[in-house]
Amino acid sequence: MLNEIIEFHDSEIMQVEVINRNLMRILMRAYIHKSKGIPGIDPGTGWVQNAELQIKQLYSYGGIPAIRVRISSGLLVIDEKAYLNEIPIPLNCESTIYYSVILDDGSSFSVEGKGVTLTLLGEAKYIEEFPGSSTIE
Repeated sequence: MLNEIIEFHDSEIMQVEVINRNLMRILMRAYIHKSKGIPGIDPGTGWVQNAELQIKQLYSYGGIPAIRVRISSGLLVIDEKAYLNEIPIPLNCESTIYYSVILDDGSSFSVEGKGVTLTLLGEAKYIEEFPGSSTIE
């Protein structure tokens, strides 16, 4: 079995929809690292797949992008655990979350809520081999 993460960098936000402050749906073209070890660090492969992130019970949000835009970097915090530039796969919890991205156009987008679910959509498409990172900083 392979371990997987979505890497913020090389992913794109395709659409953001807010439904009555109870739900935000973020449709992404996600860049996924797959590895037998630690994805994004150990050797593995890179894939692209559509994904939907649903954030529930919104506390606050701002900077929603109007058009398709690439992500430069990001942060996902679930309770006290921070995921810098990655989203774990699978993801389904009812914890307090903070999601923030810096976009390639220089703008930023963030949302806070309680509860998050990640759904991968369609088939993943192979992109490349990932040789692994030689150093961990």
